[in-house]
Amino acid sequence: MGPKGSRIQQITRDHNVQIKFPEREDPQAAPPAEEPIQENGETNGEVKEPVDPNVPKKCDIIVLSGRKERCEAAVEALKALVPVSIEVEVPFELHRYIIGQKGSGIRKMMDEFEVNIQVPAPEQQSDKISITGLANHLDRAKEGLLERVKELQSEQEDRVSVSLCGVDDSCTKFSLRLPFFKGHPHDETE
Repeated sequence: MGPKGSRIQQITRDHNVQIKFPEREDPQAAPPAEEPIQENGETNGEVKEPVDPNVPKKCDIIVLSGRKERCEAAVEALKALVPVSIEVEVPFELHRYIIGQKGSGIRKMMDEFEVNIQVPAPEQQSDKISITGLANHLDRAKEGLLERVKELQSEQEDRVSVSLCGVDDSCTKFSLRLPFFKGHPHDETE
């Protein structure tokens, strides 16, 4: 819906329609007083028709008013605002690197792609990461995540080759001398 319903307001302006959202039912609220409590599907001895689970409840219906073609276009725009989820295969060993220090890596990706990224708890050791957001943002987010996976896998391969080189006696050993600031007690150029 956007901040303070800004996306909905934009749809009403763009398509010149009125959009009415229903009041949400409170799951903790008691049933209305005028309806008697049902026992075994019967009310006052009468058999009540079972509720069809495929029929939406009144609290789930959004009402649009305006010209038919404008309402149809607004319905499509509203559908585009419904978040969807996809799962991406990411090796479990890379999850901590995807998350980053104090969550900085994952936050950066969520901000950049305007999605929510859920990494399963380490106890689950799952290779699936869930991305939730607007459909038009998911492809970019998936590509960004897979690109990060490739970077991390490349870094892992580099680390392995360096460690193998360290084990192999035929590798050349490098020494690195760091320059010190002039006047530093360990500076040998004085």
